[in-house]
Amino acid sequence: MRRISWGRVEIGQIVTFRYKGKKEGSVSRKRECLILNPNHRYRRISDGKYVRLIHAIQLTSIPKVSGGTLSATQKNRFFESVVEARNASPRKVYRAVNALLGKTAKPIYRTFAWHILNRNGCFITKTLDLTEENKKELYQITKSTGINIDESDF
Repeated sequence: MRRISWGRVEIGQIVTFRYKGKKEGSVSRKRECLILNPNHRYRRISDGKYVRLIHAIQLTSIPKVSGGTLSATQKNRFFESVVEARNASPRKVYRAVNALLGKTAKPIYRTFAWHILNRNGCFITKTLDLTEENKKELYQITKSTGINIDESDF
């Protein structure tokens, strides 16, 4: 594991970090995530201010969220499917990630506030060697998922 600053995180990297949201009753968790979009500028509806968000797929979290993380076998199958697809076509990477999102009982797609993340360290666990086309396809997931962003967390 190698420490890295949040400004240098790229699409396709798997990072480990600690994060606690602003919602009441939230718990600080150590999370392992696949980064989909490290620099999303979102304009809050409440005050019109722009905030920086990071979109990711949460692979594991400690303490665990029931149904919100992947088992070791699911993670290995996912990595294998992404590695196989990366050599074939960018669209296959997109399909592999979308299939994973559809199979989990609880959503594992997460959006994190950069100003909260930036307070804590970030460690690269693994880097998926993706082509630029594959990175663009992963980036498109953040636009096509139709995720409703909850502004109370940032």
